[in-house]
Amino acid sequence: MAGLVLLAVLMLASDPAVAASASRFVPGVKWKAESTVSADFTCQGHMQHAVLGIDQEQIVIAVFLNGANRRPVVLRDLGRATASAFLETEDLDWDPNEDGMNLPGFQRSKKCKGLNLGDDEVDSLHLYWNHKAHQFVGWSR
Repeated sequence: MAGLVLLAVLMLASDPAVAASASRFVPGVKWKAESTVSADFTCQGHMQHAVLGIDQEQIVIAVFLNGANRRPVVLRDLGRATASAFLETEDLDWDPNEDGMNLPGFQRSKKCKGLNLGDDEVDSLHLYWNHKAHQFVGWSR
């Protein structure tokens, strides 16, 4: 049974359904279905999906916290190259204080993931769920 659930999650992550849903909620953006990533981004105990898109001037990320049929959280970035932008998940199993960083609302986790927005030109934007403010927050070096 667990194998079937995992297969369904993997199929949704690679399926254009997430990008199609993003198009419905956020029109005017070219959504890249192949950029879809899935993980528990908010530590709520269920799979969530994010997809990368490009509009005329900026990178847009739609994060579906409560399924692809519910309005996503929309994040925008102007600081990276749109042509080479990519989206990946990243581990949250680290202590920012050990690196001298103060990340309000950061919660270390072996299960939950953050998002990494990169472009191979400037430092990545690391996005995590701020558990105090209940929103995504980003940082880069």
